[in-house]
Amino acid sequence: MTPLIPILLAAGTLVPDYSSFQRSFQEGSISGPQYASQLAEAIDHPEKLAASRFTEQVGRGICLTTLVRDGLEASRGDAAHDDLARLFFRPPTQASLVSPDGFFTIHYDTTGEHAVYQPTTDVNPADGAPDYVNRCAEFFDLSWRVEVDTLGFDAPPSDLGLGGSDNYDIYLRHYSGAYGVTFPEGPSSQYPGRRAYYSHIFVDPSYSGFGYSDRLLPLKVTAAHEFQHACQFSYDTYEDGAWMEHCAVLMEDIVFDNVNDYLLYLPSFMSLPHKPLYWFNDLYPYGACVWAHFLDQKYGRPIIERVWEECINTSAQQAVANALLGVGSSRDAAVAEFRIWNYFTGSRDDGLHYEEGASWPLVPLMADHAALPVLDGAPVSGQEPGALACNYVRFRELAILDSLRIHFEGQASRDWAASLIVPGGPAGQQIGAISLDNDEGTAVVELGDAASVILIPTCVSLASGTYSYWARDAYELFALNSVTVADDLGDGDSRMEAGESVHLGVVVTSIAAEWSDVAFSLTTSDPAVNVVDGTALVGPVVPGQIVESHPESLLIELSPDLENHRALFALGVGPAGGAPAMTLTFELMLGTPPLLIVDDDGGESDEQYLVATLDSLGALTDVWDDQSGQYPDYPAATLDVSAYDAVLWFTGDPGNALSEADIARVQSVLENGGRLLLSGQDIAESLATSASGQAFLAEIGVAFDGRENLHGILGQEGDPLFDGLRFATSGFGFDGANNQTSQDRLLLTGEATVCLSYQNGYPAAVRRESGDSRLLFVGFGIEAVVDDNPSVNTRREFLAAAIEYLVNGITGADDSPLPSTLRITSVWPNPTAGEISATLLPLGAAASLRVVLVDLAGRRVTELLDAKGPEVAPTLRLRVPDQTPSGIYLLRFETDGSRTTVPVTLVR
Repeated sequence: MTPLIPILLAAGTLVPDYSSFQRSFQEGSISGPQYASQLAEAIDHPEKLAASRFTEQVGRGICLTTLVRDGLEASRGDAAHDDLARLFFRPPTQASLVSPDGFFTIHYDTTGEHAVYQPTTDVNPADGAPDYVNRCAEFFDLSWRVEVDTLGFDAPPSDLGLGGSDNYDIYLRHYSGAYGVTFPEGPSSQYPGRRAYYSHIFVDPSYSGFGYSDRLLPLKVTAAHEFQHACQFSYDTYEDGAWMEHCAVLMEDIVFDNVNDYLLYLPSFMSLPHKPLYWFNDLYPYGACVWAHFLDQKYGRPIIERVWEECINTSAQQAVANALLGVGSSRDAAVAEFRIWNYFTGSRDDGLHYEEGASWPLVPLMADHAALPVLDGAPVSGQEPGALACNYVRFRELAILDSLRIHFEGQASRDWAASLIVPGGPAGQQIGAISLDNDEGTAVVELGDAASVILIPTCVSLASGTYSYWARDAYELFALNSVTVADDLGDGDSRMEAGESVHLGVVVTSIAAEWSDVAFSLTTSDPAVNVVDGTALVGPVVPGQIVESHPESLLIELSPDLENHRALFALGVGPAGGAPAMTLTFELMLGTPPLLIVDDDGGESDEQYLVATLDSLGALTDVWDDQSGQYPDYPAATLDVSAYDAVLWFTGDPGNALSEADIARVQSVLENGGRLLLSGQDIAESLATSASGQAFLAEIGVAFDGRENLHGILGQEGDPLFDGLRFATSGFGFDGANNQTSQDRLLLTGEATVCLSYQNGYPAAVRRESGDSRLLFVGFGIEAVVDDNPSVNTRREFLAAAIEYLVNGITGADDSPLPSTLRITSVWPNPTAGEISATLLPLGAAASLRVVLVDLAGRRVTELLDAKGPEVAPTLRLRVPDQTPSGIYLLRFETDGSRTTVPVTLVR
């Protein structure tokens, strides 16, 4: 089917982060009763929560069913159990409606806090009930017909007349941030020998604030999802919560195939293939519905209900294994194939796997090896897979090879599968596996036209923990270790520059060759390079031996008209006096590139995210490793920041503060008219801890104003760099560095200009121009800007805008007067306890400004400001009166006929 993704109206709404309480309980930092108590308070009194307990909801709510169930179970015998359960007792309602098929009774209100959407719309049919309630009844009836009558699930246990009849009861009730809840009310004897419970369901009465233009879309998927939970309670109410959510989300797509709301969950799972399959954290178990999709599409629709039959007597994990045995498969084989299927999504979709896979996000490569061999004994990925999880490892740049040998070795005492995908192999795309004996095995892959091989190491063990593995891969004969530049004939800076002659030093390792004498032959088709002496004899070699060229061989001469670029070289390797047995290729930078990346992340590998993104933009870069004090590509060269058009300096994780020498370097860039981007998770906070850092911040016009944990980042309206762009950073679960556990809020103290703000209005990044120098100071790590969330702009777009600004300045600027319309540049904090700051473009001397707080119905609540232009400061300090209740309001700014409104949330 063609996916129909809901149209989202809002950038995002702050809702309680219910899963944060669950994580605290799972990690042991709070007790079961504390978990139940905190969950109850978050549900019943979200206005009392600290700001850190809220999360951004972008068109996506959660199901509270398993969270509430686990909270009740963990707090049995404690008063907190009753406090939580009380929130889900059957509430009195103003009206009810029996569904057309007679399966359900829908209980609802038409006025008050829980009033249904469009309560006075009663035309289809005109039966005295709002149309929204009619649709709700129809959606639940369809869910029953599909899940019970067609798929064969046992019907939910009867509640024996509670709610006024034997029908299953649905209550239209609002819980902030939740799509719905299926409440396990009490044990049932209807299904003897089972942990079966009768239940009732709560469904949001309006889906206001969820960001949907069509309120029926979330209502549809909630009906299918929550009714599946009610059916699950007929088998085992206390089954694994992750498996319950896998199946409930699958039912959304089966019952309402054209909605495809589940697509919004998938990044949370697909981005973390190394996490355990049954991990329950945030949105991960909802995205892990992919597992249920696989079982359904691979083994046929009855398989899910068969698993639930097995769940009556065993765990979900074992139930899946038992059901697979019944269809002639096994859990190990299914999990290995599941991880193969997950590779073929998005742009990799081949039409042979998931029905809607072309619309799904890509799984990330956990390691991407362009140089062989990967060292023996070294894990090929730093994110080893957990239970029933995997890695995706690519070996590329193989076009010159006929075959590739991979030796896989998994951690002992664990069960493994090692799958292989060879795109464009000798017979087209090939999928295979390495045959393992005691978790170890070797495969020789015939490459044909394939330029890469994908290895998928999958841990098929259920035990907790992560597991190490190794893949020792090899060319048939040799592997290239390194290429160095001997600049003894040039200016000695270890670079290849216009008009110079240099020697190249090449080091290779023999994998399988055993010759009495080895010869190198160097060639290139690059017109800027003349190979003066391209041959070298290096002596005898045996397998495993490292050999290198003589320092005075392999001489090249560079054109005096050289323009900066990367040149491709080919190195033939073979027995002396014979033809090359194989060819190794490599690239070298000719000249000095325009951009310098300063890798100052304390030894982490976060530079890969910047380098890869800049490569995709066609940008030429050098990388300086500030920890080792070297250019990795030019070990003998010294750092010269003035040689570059722009410097991109990032500090990565917290704790990697700029040293005194670093501060002096970045100051010299700006003092000499250079262009500089500074970025890092706590870069302003760390600078503020030293006198020299404080002086530097004061010089550029900012100060550290506190930490920020909101990850939505908005381009400042009217700013020529980022206006209209929206980004997100991540500390967990997306495709970037995932290192943003907090970020810096910035405070303007000088002539800097805000160009990015966090979702609550606090400044996140500033720019400053002074003479020829340009600075972009970013209070978060750009390596963690996510690329795989379709609702935000990409890291590529961020860096493209940043580099355009640094290199070319603000384009399109002129001396025309400011627009007459009012421009508010930021409002913060938002949510607020009452104190509000707002920045705006300067008003003319004759202009007046009124700021009024109004409610969502447009009714005036209070006036916050009434001032003439000369009295209006660029940053306003406003205070909402203490007696104003919590809620969502609009700040209305009015001046000279112009009006601008900004939504603000008041939390007392």
